[in-house]
Amino acid sequence: MAEVGVSQVKKEIADLMNRVTYGKERIRITRKGHRGAALMSLEDLELLEAIEDVVDVRDALSALQEGRGKGFANWTDVKAELGL
Repeated sequence: MAEVGVSQVKKEIADLMNRVTYGKERIRITRKGHRGAALMSLEDLELLEAIEDVVDVRDALSALQEGRGKGFANWTDVKAELGL
């Protein structure tokens, strides 16, 4: 993965965007030698977000399973109790 300084990004943003968009590169952006951000294609970003969504659902299901039998009510039972 390429690494460029923020000052270079300011000068070459159009070229860097082309490299990311059409060349499918990912580019790390540094400031004073420290990595701080990255440029990636929208396709990569959407994939990352989809992965995060799957992890969130898995974590939520795990939390629900852990909560069963610990005094948490079942939604179906709550609706029936309230006459909904």
